[in-house]
Amino acid sequence: MEVPCKKQLAKLFYVPFYGGMDVLRWHFKNVTEHLKDVLSIEVLKWLGSKQSWRKNSGKDHVFVLGKISWDFRRNNKFASLVSVCIPVIFDPYTAYYQYAWHLPEDHRSYSVYINKDDLKAKKVNVIKKLMLVTIRERKDMRSYIVHELLPGLVYGDPNANFERFRDAFDITMDSLLHKISKNL
Repeated sequence: MEVPCKKQLAKLFYVPFYGGMDVLRWHFKNVTEHLKDVLSIEVLKWLGSKQSWRKNSGKDHVFVLGKISWDFRRNNKFASLVSVCIPVIFDPYTAYYQYAWHLPEDHRSYSVYINKDDLKAKKVNVIKKLMLVTIRERKDMRSYIVHELLPGLVYGDPNANFERFRDAFDITMDSLLHKISKNL
C-alpha cells in the first residue's frame, strides 16, 4: 500500500524492527556481546539521526517486541480467540491488562478466569471449574468471540471497505494516536 506521507506532520511512525528475530539470529552461536547487539544499536542510531525522532526525543515512538514462536507477532491468547477457543486465563496480566485496547473489560464474556494463586494453593480444581461453565454460556462466549472480538483481533485487507467493524490495525492506530496526543 503506497501512501504519500508528510513526515513533518505525522503523529506516529512505525519501525518494523523485531528484536526477537535479531536475538534468535545469534542466540545459539558463540559470538561477542557486541555482535549480538550491533543491529539493535544500528537501529537506535538510525532513529536518533531522524528529525522526526529528535522532535520529541523519541517520546512519540513505540517499539513492538514479539516473542519467538511459529508466529512471533501473535500472542497465544489471541491465537486461541482467533481459532474461536475460549481461553482459560490464570494471570490477568497475560491478557486482560496487557491487551486492554483489544479485549473488553468484562472478561467473563469471552474467557474463564482461574486465579493462579488459588490454583497453586490447590483451592480450585480446573476441570471442575470448567465443567461449571454451562453449554449455553459456552455458546454465548463463542458467539461473542466470533461477532464482537474477532474483527478487532485480525488484520483486514487494507483495500477492503470495512464499514461494519474496525480491524486490529484500526484499533491499534487509534489507541496509539490517542495515547500520543494525551502525552505530548
